[in-house]
Amino acid sequence: MKINKKRLLSLIVLISIIIIILIFVIVKLSKTNEEAPVLEAERKSYLYYEENPAQIVNGKKPEKTGIVNIFCSIDECVKNYLAMLQTNDSEVIISYLNNDFINNNGITKQNVFTKLKKYNKDSYITLDMYELDGRKYYEYYIKGIVDNNYVYFVVDTDTSSGTFDIFPINEEKYKQYLEKVAQTDETKEKTIANKTYNFYRKYNLNEEEFCRLYYTNYIKLMLTDAQEAFNKLNKEYKQEKFSNLDAFKQYIKENQKKLELIYNVETADSTNFESHEKYYDYITNNSKYSMKNYAVHNYNTYIQYVCGNITGTNYIFNAKRALDYEVFLDSYTICESTYTESYNKATDENKVAMNLERIRGALNNKDYKFVYDRLDDTFKKKNYNDLNKFKEFIQKNLFEYNTFEYKRVKKEGDLYIGEIYIKDATEEDKTIRAYTIIMRLDEGTNFVMSFSVN
Repeated sequence: MKINKKRLLSLIVLISIIIIILIFVIVKLSKTNEEAPVLEAERKSYLYYEENPAQIVNGKKPEKTGIVNIFCSIDECVKNYLAMLQTNDSEVIISYLNNDFINNNGITKQNVFTKLKKYNKDSYITLDMYELDGRKYYEYYIKGIVDNNYVYFVVDTDTSSGTFDIFPINEEKYKQYLEKVAQTDETKEKTIANKTYNFYRKYNLNEEEFCRLYYTNYIKLMLTDAQEAFNKLNKEYKQEKFSNLDAFKQYIKENQKKLELIYNVETADSTNFESHEKYYDYITNNSKYSMKNYAVHNYNTYIQYVCGNITGTNYIFNAKRALDYEVFLDSYTICESTYTESYNKATDENKVAMNLERIRGALNNKDYKFVYDRLDDTFKKKNYNDLNKFKEFIQKNLFEYNTFEYKRVKKEGDLYIGEIYIKDATEEDKTIRAYTIIMRLDEGTNFVMSFSVN
């Protein structure tokens, strides 16, 4: 049978077109499938995003920002904005501002500093941060405090270009944003143009830096707003440690110099010193106030950050989300569940050591009442019939900041007897003080003790 050449040629052309179309579709689908993993890898590398990038969907509301690295990036956008308000550089401020905000308020380079309110950037702290997230475009609603006044901002970011914009809002608008529900048209990704200066930094903190962040954040909060700092205390700890807000304010007042030194040492910047040598001398001379040890524990519903230094400051943060935490100002006033669990599993000899560590923490924090309340009643009546006499003894015989070393504890009846050697934690004084400790373990984590000088 003869095949018509024209029909054969047409068939070949048609098949070729179909093959070309199929190749195009396959390549297109392949590229589409490659985009998400590439984007995800890039995002995860610097901000610890979840494995599957969130997409704005109908009915979704803003949620508290959960990731510390993201919190730091957005927090820095606000701080940079506040810092630039202190300058006369209108070009940078304009580049930071949201375009709709500029147009709606008739802002120009000539009038921008008369349209915007200035704040003291050094006293600013972000209290709450919520996000409405997309694949590339994220919107953040921020409540902060500066000079004892609440302030509110919206920060938008475009993760594909690393750009951001910002605009201030009032409290009413902030509350409206938190009730905002994503609609269908918001599934379309927005973009933020490159305006030269409007790039945000992508943080990638390690565990030690996480701890320092929580540490300095709370100390700054105590120094700038006692009420907000009081609100962040663990409820049980607050009830045990402070009778009311005034008692907490008194605590801050009594420790203000130490708190200021801790904050200044932790946030010291070499560029603010006349020379690197002076910066080094400052850090070295005040090293006892810097964070010397830390620990991070992951639990089912929160992450725990433990931060300590030789002065007796040992803060514990239980964080559910980024900078959304409750705090304990020491590890001895109450025994939280994780400590109690470890204590219950310990040998009696180790329980004695754990109790002495609580005593050491109290002594270094000048919390003489905590120690006095745990002395045997007969011992107290015989040697220190009131708290002031015990306080005088401690101040005369121990160091400002102490470290303990233990010898093996022996048991006699229901008592545990051991020797401890007390040294100056700063190592400025080389004297060693030796004491015999006598302790009785009571129910739970309670104990009673006395001591004698060797």
